[in-house]
Amino acid sequence: MIGLISKLIKTTDDKPKVISFLLLFLFSIMGIEFIRIARDSYFLSTVGAQYIPYMFTFMACSMLVASGIYSVVVDKFSRLKLLIIINVMGIILSSSLYVILEILKIEIEYLPFIVYCLVETYVMFNIIHLWNYINTVFDQWEGKTVFPLLGGAGLMGTFIGGGFISMIVHFSNANTLFICWSVLLILIIFIAIKCQNKVTVKKRGQATMMFIKKQDDDFEKATIKDIWKQPLIKTLTYMVFPMWIIINIIEYYYYDKMSVTFKGNDLAFFLGAFVSIASLTGLILQFSLTPWLLKKFGVGSTSMIYPFSLTIACSSLCIFSLFPGATGTDFTIWSFVILIPLSRFCDVAIYYSVYESSAELLYYGVPDNLRSKAKSFISGTVVPLATALSGVGLILLVKYEEPIYNVAFLGICLSFVLIVFGLNLTPDYLKSLLSNIKPSDHLRRQEVLNEIGKLDLSDTRYVMLDAITSDDHLEAEFAFKKLTEIKDDELVEDITEIMHRIQPEILTQLSEFFKINFPDNYEEFESKLNTTN
Repeated sequence: MIGLISKLIKTTDDKPKVISFLLLFLFSIMGIEFIRIARDSYFLSTVGAQYIPYMFTFMACSMLVASGIYSVVVDKFSRLKLLIIINVMGIILSSSLYVILEILKIEIEYLPFIVYCLVETYVMFNIIHLWNYINTVFDQWEGKTVFPLLGGAGLMGTFIGGGFISMIVHFSNANTLFICWSVLLILIIFIAIKCQNKVTVKKRGQATMMFIKKQDDDFEKATIKDIWKQPLIKTLTYMVFPMWIIINIIEYYYYDKMSVTFKGNDLAFFLGAFVSIASLTGLILQFSLTPWLLKKFGVGSTSMIYPFSLTIACSSLCIFSLFPGATGTDFTIWSFVILIPLSRFCDVAIYYSVYESSAELLYYGVPDNLRSKAKSFISGTVVPLATALSGVGLILLVKYEEPIYNVAFLGICLSFVLIVFGLNLTPDYLKSLLSNIKPSDHLRRQEVLNEIGKLDLSDTRYVMLDAITSDDHLEAEFAFKKLTEIKDDELVEDITEIMHRIQPEILTQLSEFFKINFPDNYEEFESKLNTTN
């Protein structure tokens, strides 16, 4: 694995820059694990897991508000400056929590709920902006090499962080993690400044994008309407709802059962050990499975591994629910209750390795001027809505004492819905990517066209009907060739609807093809063609 990492770094154009960003990502994710486990331990020890569904709902509302604020300020500062501001806010938050909980030992009735929402909202936007910053430095071509490395760095940060968390909790207590996070955030600020010094300004056609102070200065302002016109964003939106409902079901039962299996600092110790094991597995997958999947099957197909993993996770939860003692409150980890961490393991190990890297690459199918807004829309609006929906659903299911196996079966059904929605990912990604590559960049366009040619017939037809309207003659010719190979009976009707956008030379070729292969429909096509002309 070390040899593969070394090989991947050597394939990049600017090794010092890549290494700097790997360190930035490693310490950022390590810090996030510190604050999340500190928050979870505090919340579960004070109020219990029964309130987590309410937190999903309240947290979604706070994230929606924060999303609106982020979408306004994201273009007001340079990406680096905003990253520093966000980290300074984190230092203030974590230091304040340490003083309140550990030094002053103030007990406020609603403080656990406030802390839970504040921390999760902060973490979400910290991650969103960190990726936005990275996306201004690496484009989709360099991203295929760099993003798996970044995912691996994040997993290494989780692994190291989990080990340190277990040690800190063993010698101190869970509240100490708050002040440790402050120290990490200070280190992250210095690394971020160092990363900026490593960024090399290159032409857009090369592997690295030009780093600019305000990413959207040269682009028109993006609106929700513009974002929703992107087929890829629609598909991702449809996938988010079942995906995050499943994730939150798994998370709820994980914390619910682990909070009665472990108490106090033992709970924080276990949570730290668990994330270390899951991240180590994810790290191995990141540098063995992810690069191979991306190279062999492409971005869209690779991201589909995660829905299948969620199906296994829900199945594990379903099997747990069938044991007679599943509804009890007295467990030992070395019993059937281990199926609950296994369920959570199938979620996080794949999400933070295979899925996260491929999902970030998917956004490169969106135009540059829409990318940041699209990610903010998905992560800051759609995900909170899905989280709120899952929260309300879990509140009702718990209130009416719905058996765990019914909830688990619901998760299995939703995972199949997720897989169905995900079938459009690859064609939508390639279609969007092709439409957003400059016509002058023939090499890149040909690479995408070759990938489109590998799709099955229905997906190829879907993408080629858009490509045949291109102003690029070579692309339109390629689309004509692929569509005529399919010889679909409905092709005449589809071409008729878009003939006003097709180049005259291509229309002439289509007319000759229809005359030979579809004589029954040819006269109607020719009549409409003459009318259009």
